[in-house]
Amino acid sequence: MSDILNALHADHSHIRKLMALLEQQTALLASGDDPDWDLMADILDYMAQYPDAYHHPREERIFNHFRQHHPQSGLEKILELLAQEHQQLPAATVELRRQVESIREDAAILTRDELANSLNDYISRQRKHLATEDNQLFPAIEQALTASDWKILDATLPQQHDPVFGAVTEQQFEALYRRILEGEARNAPQ
Repeated sequence: MSDILNALHADHSHIRKLMALLEQQTALLASGDDPDWDLMADILDYMAQYPDAYHHPREERIFNHFRQHHPQSGLEKILELLAQEHQQLPAATVELRRQVESIREDAAILTRDELANSLNDYISRQRKHLATEDNQLFPAIEQALTASDWKILDATLPQQHDPVFGAVTEQQFEALYRRILEGEARNAPQ
């Protein structure tokens, strides 16, 4: 597997961890308890700063290359769907972040139940998006693209440090990273 696809799979694993954390907080919200508003905001900030601003544009370039070089792949509908989602998910992230902030600051523009529903919908959309890429598109891309294709893509794809899961965690996301590590430690086999 190419280093680029390995990196995309790693990003997906990281996003899944964040969606699990967000889901835990959403369950607290839905049950009437107070979630960790800072954690929720940090997750959504990360989603806006890395997956929405960097990861998805990288995927789009790869998908476009695949589409141009393998137009008969039979995956055009999936490619179109994913392109639409790459356009829609950033707006959904920003809107959710605004909604979380409004409730956290007691300037609610919606009820806690409505926010929980919006969060659950977002989590579901993210998971479905990742599954479509991982299970339907990435295997076809891996099979179709050559070492030469990956070399071309590697030279043209934007490069950006992951602010949470990269070699250095940015100060803004240190609390989020600690929560991820705590969750992994609790779930580790004994």
